[in-house]
Amino acid sequence: MYKGVFIGWIGWLTLPVGAIDIGPMTVALEPDQRFLARTITNNSTTPKLYEVKAEKISNPTASGHPLALIPGELLYAPKRFVLHGRQAQNIKLYYKGEEDHQERYYRVTFTESPAAQVADQAGEQRKGVLEMKIELQSVLVVRPRQIRFEYQLNPAEESITNTGNTYFEFMVKQGCEQPDSQADSKYLLPGATYHNPKIGKPGNQQVIVYQSRFIPVGKVCWPETP
Repeated sequence: MYKGVFIGWIGWLTLPVGAIDIGPMTVALEPDQRFLARTITNNSTTPKLYEVKAEKISNPTASGHPLALIPGELLYAPKRFVLHGRQAQNIKLYYKGEEDHQERYYRVTFTESPAAQVADQAGEQRKGVLEMKIELQSVLVVRPRQIRFEYQLNPAEESITNTGNTYFEFMVKQGCEQPDSQADSKYLLPGATYHNPKIGKPGNQQVIVYQSRFIPVGKVCWPETP
């Protein structure tokens, strides 16, 4: 649901230490939120110039294509700024669009460029430093204002379908003790179906991760409460 791209370089010989840090590559704006903040950090020791751009996309996967963005639908600031080494800046993103049942996706691009070289007192510029221009793309998911969380599990067909209008993560484990890191995991967009032979196998644990909550699916591994 994201990609980072090196799009150019200036200079030669040595790489700068550190790089841009934007935090999680995918963030969600929940129904009761009107804005969220992203923290951008310059992990290098030299000043950098940053630019922020956003576009609406059809879905948050690599195949997502740009859609028309209504003016004022998504606002963000600041759009351009300079950070010295080890400094950070909060970027606020405001959703001002329709408050309906539709989930929306935006690709937010953060570009880090070398700041203009400043001549020293001797009138000589720094030399021998390789400066990279880095572009990182992240995804902003705006959950529906009128949210509907639903799913349909079909053990016979070894599948689960997201029948609601917002995404969630589904995990299926081998038995009940397998760590989360080893589970089969899949993000399901509205209308998507995930097939996995483990879904139809008795004794396997199944969990949905939704809005930072773990929701048990079925009764396996969770005995009924008296």
